[in-house]
Amino acid sequence: MNRAGRADYVKQLCPEDEVVPSEKFLIIRSYPDFLETRLTKLNSLYPGQDLDKFSDVYAVPNVDGIDPKSKGQRTITGLWTFQDNSRDSLAEVMQR
Repeated sequence: MNRAGRADYVKQLCPEDEVVPSEKFLIIRSYPDFLETRLTKLNSLYPGQDLDKFSDVYAVPNVDGIDPKSKGQRTITGLWTFQDNSRDSLAEVMQR
């Protein structure tokens, strides 16, 4: 395993991210430009406030209807999955 630091293991999921199963991999498409724009707008609406990380202000209305091209640059994280028939697959769990 290639361990380059904490970033290898910590990945926050955002409402605009896409989780896509692909055979033995689970693909997470993230949109850092979209996220930065969204958080900048929230900071201007709530200056100096420490918002709860589970606050409804972070919700993205009609998130499934947003065209991925309009979200800007994307990054892709691929997670290798090991299929075990005795439990739900990683793809099934992540898509819940």
